[in-house]
Amino acid sequence: MKNILKNLLKLSLMLLFVFAVSCKDDDPIIDPIVDVIVPTTLDFVGSQKCSQCHQDHYNRFIESGHPYKVVKINGKKPDMPYFDNFTEPKLPLVGGKQYTWADISYTIGGYGWKMRFIDKDGYTITGSTAQWNPGNNTLTAYNSTKPVGTEKYDCGACHTTGWVSKANGGIPQDNLPGMDGQFKYGGVHCEACHGMGNKHAVTKSKQDISIKKGTTSCNPCHWRRNAATVDNMKQQTSGGWEMHRNQYEQINTNKHASLSCNGCHDAHSSTRHDAKAKGMGVKKDCKSCHTGPKYADRMHYSATCIDCHMPKTVKNGIEYNKYRGDAPNHNFKINIDPAATYFTKDAAGTTWANQDKKGSTLDFACYSCHKDVNNVGGTNSWRTMTELNVKAATFHK
Repeated sequence: MKNILKNLLKLSLMLLFVFAVSCKDDDPIIDPIVDVIVPTTLDFVGSQKCSQCHQDHYNRFIESGHPYKVVKINGKKPDMPYFDNFTEPKLPLVGGKQYTWADISYTIGGYGWKMRFIDKDGYTITGSTAQWNPGNNTLTAYNSTKPVGTEKYDCGACHTTGWVSKANGGIPQDNLPGMDGQFKYGGVHCEACHGMGNKHAVTKSKQDISIKKGTTSCNPCHWRRNAATVDNMKQQTSGGWEMHRNQYEQINTNKHASLSCNGCHDAHSSTRHDAKAKGMGVKKDCKSCHTGPKYADRMHYSATCIDCHMPKTVKNGIEYNKYRGDAPNHNFKINIDPAATYFTKDAAGTTWANQDKKGSTLDFACYSCHKDVNNVGGTNSWRTMTELNVKAATFHK
């Protein structure tokens, strides 16, 4: 009996030694309670995996614009919700060439404001009719001064999940020379904001996934100048309009800077097509906080809060008239000085929006509905800037 016990003890010690010398730092951990392998090296698992536990979030997310920022093309149009009713995107017509889906490797966007196209060599197609605008089903220019086949795709940090640029060791996606990096998934998927999810998929622990409810998740892509070393809160312009992705710069010009993006928005739901898509992209509107008679009763006819306080000073692809682009700003404040100018140049001659941080000027706030002295603007009554100033001074008093 003693010999048997001695032999068992020797065998146990030998097994323990073998385990100790063979176990490495990056070996998976086996949970003795549930007998599952917990990864020690983080990796992506994909949004479909997330949907197994977070089905409601996934159902809202898949009808938002985030997953369609970049879509791989296989000879036919991308599969995405076409809430603007234009179900067949128009393809570029550049240099006499009418592109077909067989000429396209990826699309960029198209859910909301614009769709751009990447050719079979990985270059973003440029030209005077290279961009499709679903808002009015038109083709307009994209970097028309650049020859076709020279515009490298380098926007993956905000358009894809798991982007690694060539400068940081990435290799061209699909070995296409025009791709300036690689990515795990096209589009902004769960793990773009929440981090790699393979460990969380096993443990189900909140400690193994990133849950950010402030602005830090949104800032990397909705703060255009966040990498700038100087003037990184200036509102950048192009072609006479404010550029998209200026939301963080805009909101920091007013009292709403203390709020988080998630305070008003559900990042998993669509804001662009909030009325049609699942969920509530805007989960808290202005009247949720701005209560009382001066807000409830002292409105301007049928105008909504955002009609005046979030005018469309931003142009993604469409300029409806000189006072109306195709996307709202987040300035909220209105500068009622009739002599104020929204777009001004600095000492170096660069044009910026809202340099004085006083908010959207009256022309943009009012002439989307009213007409200016040259009958340019909306369909309502003709008004001078002085008349607009007198009227605006009485609102919400």
